[in-house]
Amino acid sequence: MKTLKILLLILCATSVAYKVSAKECFILSEHNKIIHRVGDCDERYSPCSTFKIPISLMGYDAGILTDEAHPTWDYQSGYVDWLERWKQPHNPKLWFTNSCVWYSQIITNKLGMQKFSGYTKQFNYGNYDVSGDAGLNNGLTNSWLSSSLLISPDEQINFLNKLIGNQLKASSAAHEYTKKIMYIETLENGWQLYGKTGSGYQLDGDGKKNKDRQVGWFVGFVQKEERSIAFTYLIVDEEKQDTYASLRAKEALKNNLTKFITNNSISHSNVILHDTVQDRVIPVTIYRNEPCATRDANVILPVVIINHGYGVNNTEYTFIANNLAAQGYLVASIQHDLSGDPDLPRLGDLYQLRMPFWERGVRSIGFTIDNISKDYPEFDVSKVILIGHSNGGDISMMFADKYPNKVKKVISLDSLRYPFPTNCDILSLRANDTSADNGVLTKNPDAKIIRMSNAKHIDMYDEGPNEVKGEIIHNINDFLRGS
Repeated sequence: MKTLKILLLILCATSVAYKVSAKECFILSEHNKIIHRVGDCDERYSPCSTFKIPISLMGYDAGILTDEAHPTWDYQSGYVDWLERWKQPHNPKLWFTNSCVWYSQIITNKLGMQKFSGYTKQFNYGNYDVSGDAGLNNGLTNSWLSSSLLISPDEQINFLNKLIGNQLKASSAAHEYTKKIMYIETLENGWQLYGKTGSGYQLDGDGKKNKDRQVGWFVGFVQKEERSIAFTYLIVDEEKQDTYASLRAKEALKNNLTKFITNNSISHSNVILHDTVQDRVIPVTIYRNEPCATRDANVILPVVIINHGYGVNNTEYTFIANNLAAQGYLVASIQHDLSGDPDLPRLGDLYQLRMPFWERGVRSIGFTIDNISKDYPEFDVSKVILIGHSNGGDISMMFADKYPNKVKKVISLDSLRYPFPTNCDILSLRANDTSADNGVLTKNPDAKIIRMSNAKHIDMYDEGPNEVKGEIIHNINDFLRGS
């Protein structure tokens, strides 16, 4: 309740800054209550590609779609191919990412008009009119594309609130898979952004498309821990524009939303530790959320240790560090490789040849934990969470193997050499272009293995594609919530 009051105070204090034109609408809703509503929000427009959200629910509920990666359907000549990126095989996640029209049309064709129309009514979606363009009998494939189906921003918010609460007339699995493929990114303050854009044309009084006047949507929700805030942003152009209205709506929403929900301050501090036993300096970057760090002293917060991949610096995993720090973790990212160190062996018996490098890393983790316990007594170091990419994952696994009583969970970003220990809870995110050594993944049969079809080994740090980083964050958060 306190956080909601803070949000409302921010809304009241900044209402003038978010005044929009008469042809825009911006709505925020939490717990089915409108907490912000500006603009013309009750007039109906074509949902355009935001209708992929209900199509997804239909597809999963009817068994046409099975999970985030299946089914994969090939592009064929004759399919709608307005964009070059649509001319490739698509699965459900890529369908949402690329906003591919032909994938939607395969789903609705498989449903058939009776089921398609029935779902639209069950979802209480807009005006329910899926007849399509007048006289063309194309409702099953085109009714949501600047055609007969219309919905208002107010109705979009009601629909989204029901999606968040798993309250639509579809299976719980359909709700959860739809929300998963809606995931876009984690914002700097730790809020996860889920949504869908949609662009199309306004209709005149006769239902004809006015191709000089766009309508653009960005709808979805943001989520952090137990809180979810639904949003709708609509732009209705009053003159011809050269950019997609949906992308302008997305940019406007993110700019405004960030100002509403930013009440966290992530601090980054670089420290140099001196390990006299190893006669070695250990650079460490500490990330923490200042408001969390100054809360009730009786609340002990957890610690995460990040171990970088070889050739990547410890400061290049901020997409993970900021996300976790915003949730209250203290994150320590260790620099294991220093100037003047011997090169990591790449040929021969790598398990044996890399053993000294891993042992050095294990000592550095232990030394860092000891220093955190002294310098940050408000954080719990009795059982840490280890995250490691590639060689850093091997270091993490060795530490967990040697000191199981000091480790709560281990997250491997495509580590390849050190067998997963059997005495801890493990998540391993696997790239599509590498194979772990024999026995690495199978030693612990309870380890959770997720194969990321779009991720390469080198993608799993700050310079990787946003889609890959988003999937990494999503899986890490899910895994840690199971604590």
